[in-house]
Amino acid sequence: MKIIFIVIDTLRADHLSCYGYNKNTSPNIDKIANNGVIFESAYASDVPTQPSFTAMFTGQRGVKTGIVSHSPTENLSIDIPYLSEILASEGYVTAAVSTLYMMRRWFARGFHHYMNPFAGKPRALLQQVDADDINRMAISWIKQNFNKDLFIFIHYWDPHSLYIPPKPYRNLFYEGSDPTDPENHSLDNL
Repeated sequence: MKIIFIVIDTLRADHLSCYGYNKNTSPNIDKIANNGVIFESAYASDVPTQPSFTAMFTGQRGVKTGIVSHSPTENLSIDIPYLSEILASEGYVTAAVSTLYMMRRWFARGFHHYMNPFAGKPRALLQQVDADDINRMAISWIKQNFNKDLFIFIHYWDPHSLYIPPKPYRNLFYEGSDPTDPENHSLDNL
């Protein structure tokens, strides 16, 4: 079995075409939604990032795991079951393409391969990893391991702050000729 777990940090469902948004913002996600499972109602059990992702991998809320904030004093107990560890123990080859390990080491638990696009490179912020870098690593790993039972966690930060859209998308929703014009209010309703 192949399990590909994709998370797009801070992405709003109400701005995706597959959820009824009136602009074609998500053609690739729409293709996946048409052939997979789409959740009409999904809620984060915890916020911000550390408690939320910890809950995704443990199936437990932050009040149970003790991870309720970004505090450096919070640590996940080794006794709490972790999804990637469970799958690895069942014979899955496991991988992650993410920068979460840079926040807290427990995010690497149970992964045979942890690919960090920032490894060995200077960076400004954790969230400034580009989807193209994530894709290159994830696709390469999936191709190398395709004949195995696999679990890969792929974590995108692109919609997160500091949001700087790639050039082909910068003017997509602008109604004026100059997107830097302070009188331009075309993004107010996004």
